[in-house]
Amino acid sequence: MTQQTASAQLIPFPRTVHSSPTTARMTASQLRALRTSPEQHDVASQRMADTSSTPGEGFLGLGGMRLTRRGRIVVWVVALTAALGTGIFLGGNAFADPVQRPQEILFHAVGTGETLWDIARDHAPQRDPRDVVQEIREVNNMASANLQVGEVLLIPAP
Repeated sequence: MTQQTASAQLIPFPRTVHSSPTTARMTASQLRALRTSPEQHDVASQRMADTSSTPGEGFLGLGGMRLTRRGRIVVWVVALTAALGTGIFLGGNAFADPVQRPQEILFHAVGTGETLWDIARDHAPQRDPRDVVQEIREVNNMASANLQVGEVLLIPAP
């Protein structure tokens, strides 16, 4: 078997598609000035030589680039949409709470062996004891269902 070797030549790829390095750094207004008239060409080329910027200069490192009218409109629309979306999201739905009528409260002293379940069944036999136990815990700000003998509980009236 014979081995074949192939050689490759590396060709550098051009970084810009502009015809010359000076036009690559021109702003749009400078390019327009070049297209106007031959007399103005000398003035424009002098301005370009005076104001040519290197990459990384200017606002945000853009080298003097500016947004077009359409670009400015897009930026404003995006900013306005973001502001309105944030306002709607954070504002939420602001509804007033319904008017609540005053609730009658009963007092109950806890006896020996009583549980919240027993108290709920005694005070509201027609209702589900689970709901009544939850209401008793909410009214009394109870973290758990543990009771102490002699403790006075506030019981919502049925």
